[in-house]
Amino acid sequence: MRERYREQHLGMLGANVFAGNIVRGGWTQLVGVAYERRIYVFRFNTTEAQDDALIARLNDSENRSEFDLLYSNCADFARGILNDYFPRAFRRSIFPDAGMTTPRQITYKLDRYAQRYPETGLNVFEVPQVPGYRRPSGKNKSVAGSLVTSVYAVPLAIMNPYLAGGIFVDYLVRGRYPLVPEHTTVVAPDRLYPLTSAEEVGENPGGAGVQPGAALSAGVRCRARRKQVLD
Repeated sequence: MRERYREQHLGMLGANVFAGNIVRGGWTQLVGVAYERRIYVFRFNTTEAQDDALIARLNDSENRSEFDLLYSNCADFARGILNDYFPRAFRRSIFPDAGMTTPRQITYKLDRYAQRYPETGLNVFEVPQVPGYRRPSGKNKSVAGSLVTSVYAVPLAIMNPYLAGGIFVDYLVRGRYPLVPEHTTVVAPDRLYPLTSAEEVGENPGGAGVQPGAALSAGVRCRARRKQVLD
């Protein structure tokens, strides 16, 4: 399946497109992900001008990423994209994630932002993991939650009980925020058309001065262009 995808969509980039390995990820991580884990999709209203600005910025930037677990991880990339649409709305949190950007933190902030600004039009979809022989997808945890609910808690408490106690309190107070809303729309991996269905396109609260275009046609065109560029 991945080889067919490479032939159909990546052939124009040449024969040396890095596929990825156990140390460094590549394009194969973007294909067949539903076999590996459960996926949540967060969709919100954008305008054609906002989409064009983001695509232009990505195309003008260097086609190379330097992964760093603490300061430039995958969630940091998502945070940068969201800040393009909602300027200065997504920042690092000292508590409960010790200054790291995590997927759980980003989704929680996006949900809170959408509650504050309903015109964001946030929709959450769940793509279940494809059943098979692979390990079932687990829960996503905050940094504090990962430390206090795993084997790391014991050595941490022995080395520094005060630090361990502080992390535990942080987990109880801030580290158990929900990952996604309680009720989500479930879509099958082979039926993803609800993710791109046309809806009324409104202006993002953070996109000052950017006016929405024609509702249905603009929404479809924007998503089509995004898919074409990212493919």
